[in-house]
Amino acid sequence: MDELKPCPFCGEEAELISYPFYTYLKPYNPETADKKYYVQCKGCATQCGALAYNIPGAAIAAWNRRK
Repeated sequence: MDELKPCPFCGEEAELISYPFYTYLKPYNPETADKKYYVQCKGCATQCGALAYNIPGAAIAAWNRRK
């Protein structure tokens, strides 16, 4: 996994967050649900946009390439 860059606004550490994503095609179960990922700053709660990604690497890449 790539290392996360610090927050561009406050300079604090960021973290990768995942949550279960449910569809009507699967029964409701947090352990078997698909996962979505995003990156959020631990200091100011800035996120890598309004998108959530299907794989952790995509969320990390989006966070690290921001300007």
